[in-house]
This record gives sequence, structure tokens and C-alpha cells, in this order.
Amino acid sequence: MVAPPEAYAGEALTTLLQRQQVSAAVFTPTVLSSLDRVSLEVVDTLITIGEDLPGEVGAPCAPGGEIVYPYRHTGAT
Repeated sequence: MVAPPEAYAGEALTTLLQRQQVSAAVFTPTVLSSLDRVSLEVVDTLITIGEDLPGEVGAPCAPGGEIVYPYRHTGAT
């Protein structure tokens, strides 16, 4: 499912995920941090991409849930 523009983050996206009973989703950490995590018990697996994942955002939503964070710094300056 692709969320419509009016439900790109926050309460609108949280409501959409609940109504559609989404069990796995892919978000940037910024979008993930805008969601009401308590209301997302139906989401078992979250995949975050595109940005660093702050520790406070990295906690799973549901008991036994999982956050997958495939992004790792590999570049050198």
C-alpha cells in the first residue's frame, strides 16, 4: 500500500495503518518519529531507510516486534 499525500506522517498515517491493519512498513526515521507508536500495535516489522536511526526512535512498536535498519555508514572522509 502507498499512503496518499494527505496521510504522509503523523496522526493521519497512524490512523491509516490501523485501519488497513498493516503488519510491516518502510519509513524514514523522521516519519517513524511522527507516528503514535502506542497505537501501532498491529505493526510487527518496521524497516527504516534513508537516514540515521536515533536510539529513541528505534524501539519496536509491538511486543516482540522488530525494527530493521539496513543503513550503515561505510564512507570515509
